[in-house]
Amino acid sequence: MDHRAGKNFRVTRRGDIQRVFDLGRRAWDGNLTLCAARREEDGPSRLGVAVSFRHGKAVRRNRVKRLCREAFRLLRGELPDGYDYIMIPRAGRPFRA
Repeated sequence: MDHRAGKNFRVTRRGDIQRVFDLGRRAWDGNLTLCAARREEDGPSRLGVAVSFRHGKAVRRNRVKRLCREAFRLLRGELPDGYDYIMIPRAGRPFRA
């Protein structure tokens, strides 16, 4: 299995992100909210990361996004294909990969 995670594994279009928020199911564990929705077309599962300004300056927000994308990349083989996921890490909590 190819473990690279290029841009085709990211949810980037505004309409796709809004669809996941509107139609998707949510799971929350106190540190992280995960929204998931079935994609309209076939293909690999994709991830979007929503990091609020409460996480701090851009350097910190970008690091949180990188850690979330890396966690998704490592777990992608265990997730079913054909889903879009939006990961929302909670600010103010220690974030470790």
